[in-house]
Amino acid sequence: MMDMNIRTERLQTMLAEGRIVRHAWSNDDGVCLLAALSPEAATAKSPSACPAEVMPLWLAYLTPSMDDFTSLEAWPRIVRRYADIAARWHVLSPEAWERARLASLLAIVREARSHVPESETQALVAIDAAIAWLEAGAPENECARVRAAAKAARARCAATATAVHWAASTADWAARAVQRPSCAAGVDAAAAVAVEAAEWAEMAAGAASSAASAWSAEPEAKIAAREMAWDRIS
Repeated sequence: MMDMNIRTERLQTMLAEGRIVRHAWSNDDGVCLLAALSPEAATAKSPSACPAEVMPLWLAYLTPSMDDFTSLEAWPRIVRRYADIAARWHVLSPEAWERARLASLLAIVREARSHVPESETQALVAIDAAIAWLEAGAPENECARVRAAAKAARARCAATATAVHWAASTADWAARAVQRPSCAAGVDAAAAVAVEAAEWAEMAAGAASSAASAWSAEPEAKIAAREMAWDRIS
């Protein structure tokens, strides 16, 4: 097993040499952010192969998206901060890691909520309930109630793939991720839904009645919307 100090030194060296790459596990120029810390994940081509001693699975699942989908302008600052924190996170207790996981889920749900118009009061009530619950430390006895509210909001707007639907979906996914902490992909899925919400909102600009026009927008605009969402989440 590779020592954590060796892993973080490897990441710092590759970052200093400009050998952290995007949109690939590795290429002729270097390796991705996650692979720099976990060659195991690169070999398996899956975050699930990242050793628990390196980072929790939920962070392993989020790391490729932070590497790949943030903007070119924000990316250097984000990966530098990530590398600096990676060198210090060995001191975190399981309780501290759990606080970090809840904070990450909060960032994701808040991003999704930011694209919901104030007129969508029922959905906002459900989403805000999920936010308040996460802020309170996600007490287990409240989980079922929060999930039920988020699922109901999601169902109400399922017929039209709007930002409201995606935000409610994110709240539901966040509650599920807390309810099932061993399901690391739950955080990744919640982030994906948040990004879909951001893309829809940016493309539709509040003027479309369905997602059709959003998804027919220019690819460059969709990419820019996704990048802005990931900059804020990261």
